[in-house]
Amino acid sequence: MSRRLHARIFFPALLVLLIFPILALTVFAVTADGYFRNMAQRNTSALVRQVRRSISEGDAAGENAAENTAGENAVRGNAAGGAIGGRISRILRLARENNGKTSLLMIDTNLSLTYPEASSAPENIRSLYEECRRLLENGDFPAHEDAVLTISDGSYAVSLLESAASRDVPDKYIVCYSSIPDTVSLLASAWKLLAGVAVFCLLISAVLIWLITKSIVRPIETLCRKAEAIGEGDYTPVSGQFATEELEMLKTAINRMAGKLKEGEERTLSFFQNASHDLKTPLVSISGYAQGIQCGVLEEPQKAAGVILRESQRMTELVESILTISKLDSRSFTLQMVPVWLDEFIYEQIEIFQGSLNGRRLSAPNNLPSVCIYADARLLIRVFQNVVSNCLRYAGEDVFVNLRLTEDKAEITVEDDGPGISKQDMPHIFARFYKGKGGNVGLGLSIVRSGMEYMNGSVHVENKAAPLHGAVYRLTFPVAEEGEQAGNGA
Repeated sequence: MSRRLHARIFFPALLVLLIFPILALTVFAVTADGYFRNMAQRNTSALVRQVRRSISEGDAAGENAAENTAGENAVRGNAAGGAIGGRISRILRLARENNGKTSLLMIDTNLSLTYPEASSAPENIRSLYEECRRLLENGDFPAHEDAVLTISDGSYAVSLLESAASRDVPDKYIVCYSSIPDTVSLLASAWKLLAGVAVFCLLISAVLIWLITKSIVRPIETLCRKAEAIGEGDYTPVSGQFATEELEMLKTAINRMAGKLKEGEERTLSFFQNASHDLKTPLVSISGYAQGIQCGVLEEPQKAAGVILRESQRMTELVESILTISKLDSRSFTLQMVPVWLDEFIYEQIEIFQGSLNGRRLSAPNNLPSVCIYADARLLIRVFQNVVSNCLRYAGEDVFVNLRLTEDKAEITVEDDGPGISKQDMPHIFARFYKGKGGNVGLGLSIVRSGMEYMNGSVHVENKAAPLHGAVYRLTFPVAEEGEQAGNGA
């Protein structure tokens, strides 16, 4: 079968339409046969109850004169001219009142048919009588009521009533019967009409299914072509409205994807432009001072060496930041999650910073709470050092680090006493290569945000409320469970 969606929808639906009429006819034949049999047996049972009631009521003299029909005369002849009793008259009247749904046979002690007359009975009734007589002679007549007899002329639901023969009632057997319509013959006579209707409906349905599937496939093909265009760099959004909600959702998702890809491409281009610029500046300085030392034109080679060293360190920091942010973006940064006790971690990091404070103070309380988190130690050091370095760059005199525990979260706060973050810079402080006044390479806080998200944490920055001044960084981590602390600490 074709792999095209149009064909994958059309042909299975067409197959269902072909199978459905066959199943419908089969179900109809089975259920109709059962229905007809059930109705025949119910009608027969109803006549049997009426006949029994009539027999139990006895003869009624007033009805003898009222019931003089051709059928009664026939029975009277078969009874050798004897007077017919009211009981027989009532039984025959019941047979006539059933409007052809049910009828009865009356058989005497000699197993001769007394009603209707054998000479005037239809062929199918004579066949039914012959079958009943054969069963009575052999003693094989079904003992239960509502039995079904099948003869060459059709099927009948029959019930046998046996009464004592007398001078007034010479008939010993009363057979109530109801014919069962032949559903096979009924379907055989109507199959041409049904086949014509089925073919007509099939053609109409096929056309409708083809049009409906085409209306579904056409917008999908449009979206597929758009996806190919996005792969080639065309980020123009899909326009127009689609008829179905799912296709509209797919269009929205594709447009959103195109927007994100366009934004990512622009961000990547800006990333390389900024990185190239930030690398070019120290390279120019290094190259110029190195040539000056080589040519002996610099009077203070020690100062030139210091510049080269400082610019080299700046380049190293920039390259490391670029590598870190690229790994975080590509989700290729391999985390080695271990339990970290934050109080010990903060004290160790403050000790490491003591040699590079440039006259500022970095401190923390002596009684930090003992809190354990589950984090990557290298990435945590990078995040913490970037935040502290940023605060030290803008601090007036002091940078203060604190730690507190709130339910299942641990929060490190780093705050300075500098001017704080301006309103213009606040929305962009985590953007890559965005450098505020006095900024360095513009990647530090971007790494902080990506690193915190990588470790299932979060970062929040705000200014202190007046009259205080300075910025406050909040690093929030999920606290490690006791099992993780014990298991990883072992």
